[in-house]
Amino acid sequence: MPIYDFACHDCGHRFEASCAYQADNPPCPACHAKTARLPGAPALHGAFTRGREAAMRSLSTGTASCPACAAGRPHSHAK
Repeated sequence: MPIYDFACHDCGHRFEASCAYQADNPPCPACHAKTARLPGAPALHGAFTRGREAAMRSLSTGTASCPACAAGRPHSHAK
């Protein structure tokens, strides 16, 4: 089952709980009041992050024409 973020209406306590999508929100573990489901942050992994390195290489710092310099990666220009 997925993990959702919740916030208490009364005391403001925030917590995570594993429950089915259609299930009722669990009560607050601190004061047992009603809770609201909070929107979760998207998980970025896999194909979504592959473009990051290419984007970093395309950045121009104005002082470096080398993609590794522009990306801030350690490297050597010695031949």
